[in-house]
Amino acid sequence: MSNTIGDPLNEGTQATESSEIEVDGAKIVMNPKDSKSILESLLEEGINPPYSCKAGICMACMAVVESGTVKQDNLGSLTQVDIQGRKILACQAVPLSKKVKIRFLG
Repeated sequence: MSNTIGDPLNEGTQATESSEIEVDGAKIVMNPKDSKSILESLLEEGINPPYSCKAGICMACMAVVESGTVKQDNLGSLTQVDIQGRKILACQAVPLSKKVKIRFLG
């Protein structure tokens, strides 16, 4: 299974300029932190999205990539069906594309 989830990248990895994240209906736009997971970046901004274990096991931080591309460092409990549905675990996902839009499911 591939660790890259979302839109195909045309030119390899790019510096991510902004991430738009939807948590409980609220939209947050932030600049991602270098090589930090989406969950870590959100927590550093004082935002508390759904999560539990931070290890890719509990799936509480599952989200959907609506646009852009992320690298899933550890696929954790994701299945091939999850990946085809563009689902990620925010605790293990790092933005790759210039812009990323993600919606939490929990």
